[in-house]
Amino acid sequence: MNKTERMRQVPAIRWSILRTCNVGGHLGATETMLSRVIDAEWLGISRDDMRKELHYLSQRDLIEIEKSEIDPWRMTLTDHGRDLVDYQIDCRPGIARPPLCPD
Repeated sequence: MNKTERMRQVPAIRWSILRTCNVGGHLGATETMLSRVIDAEWLGISRDDMRKELHYLSQRDLIEIEKSEIDPWRMTLTDHGRDLVDYQIDCRPGIARPPLCPD
């Protein structure tokens, strides 16, 4: 993926990270899990690019990152992140959360 394509897809990649962490529940998701999901959807994101997005989400207090020098990193949603994924709070720009479908 070239830089221009990546910049357009960043908000959707961030949403994919949050959804994957949500599916992992209290265990969250590892870098390996996230890479597989993102590669299936977007193809071509590097580990460094993914870590930039993880850092962004962490700075927004949406995920917590358990870093390791040996094992893959593990991410879990914060309470704020879970509320965002569950549509309990507004989503500020920077994350491509789809609109909630009316019942």
